[in-house]
Amino acid sequence: MGIQLYFENYTPVGDIIVAATCFVIFILLWTSYVNKTKSFGVFLNIVIYLMLAAFSDIIYHFHFMHITDGNYTSIYIIRIVYHAFLFSNLLLYVVYLVTIQRLEKDKKIPIMVVSVIVYLTVITVDIVTAVNGTGFRLDKTGNTVSGVNVFLYGYLAFLVIIVYILIVYRKRLFRRLILGFYGTLGVSFLVLLNQGRHGQSSFTVATFLFPTLAMLYLIHSNPYDIEIGAINSRALEDMVRYNYKRKRELIYMSLLLPEFEGEGKTFPKEIQETIRRFSTEFFKGAVLFQISNGHVVLMAKKNQNPDYENRVNKILNAFDAEYEKYQYDYKIVVGSSIDEISRKNEYISFINSIHRNMNMNEVHMIRFEDVELFNEYELIISELADIYKK
Repeated sequence: MGIQLYFENYTPVGDIIVAATCFVIFILLWTSYVNKTKSFGVFLNIVIYLMLAAFSDIIYHFHFMHITDGNYTSIYIIRIVYHAFLFSNLLLYVVYLVTIQRLEKDKKIPIMVVSVIVYLTVITVDIVTAVNGTGFRLDKTGNTVSGVNVFLYGYLAFLVIIVYILIVYRKRLFRRLILGFYGTLGVSFLVLLNQGRHGQSSFTVATFLFPTLAMLYLIHSNPYDIEIGAINSRALEDMVRYNYKRKRELIYMSLLLPEFEGEGKTFPKEIQETIRRFSTEFFKGAVLFQISNGHVVLMAKKNQNPDYENRVNKILNAFDAEYEKYQYDYKIVVGSSIDEISRKNEYISFINSIHRNMNMNEVHMIRFEDVELFNEYELIISELADIYKK
């Protein structure tokens, strides 16, 4: 019968690379700190569906070469599932763009209604054309018979919706970010077009990977300062918000070295090495945040560190030994979650207010009185702002 190992000139290399890349993305997300936003949740689903599409495409072509009785029903089913994963990915792209652009309900709802209608229509048509034989089908010898290309029409429909969102609401996002999405979508479309001209289907799923990588790099990357292993203060606010919603308590330790607070100043190498070591050695699952040039905050979940008081004592004793060596002035603040501060997400302001009332080379353990003083200070600032406006 002369059946090829894989039909449609398919090679699994593209899908294997996509699946491997998805695993790499999960590893990177697990080993780094990523803001737990709503758009990040959508992004995770995109990666999952992309990986499922890659596996289903491999199964779809691999299963074909084991059919010897001419019954291709299972092939049609797997192909429909494979397309469903791809269309789910396209629908999630729309959800993602609507989410990061924070569209109002009157703008968001029509876009989502149209997208869901397109999604349900293309999947329904894909099933119907497979059943009545007007779409993709295989003859008795295992050769493909061309019919209605449902995937192409569905892909183009979603592409129109995505480009519409990027053009009409372009001012909602940074211009370079929009250009990044345009570029990756352009590359994806050209690869699809080129493989279609050559009767190929090996890199279809790979073209869905390019926009996903753009999302990871342009929006969800939160690079560490490689010198001390810290991330920025925005990530601290996200960690507080995320854990407060889930009623998880945090512990934190703030270190201020005033000598390095000036513009353009950085920690010397020996201090960078010490901070880097301290951030990983004493607390489980701790994350280090750099608030300013000379100010860092170490934060960890209390449930992962039930003996946190002992750990705090150990890190303070180790710090005393380092202080004897380098003699840099410092202010250290140690505390755990305070509901009022967590709710308003004001830990940076709160810690800075404590710094103002501290002596040099002092360790301050957070007390309830600190919250009262902070609230009084914030009230005075608010009243002064009101007077200035008048």
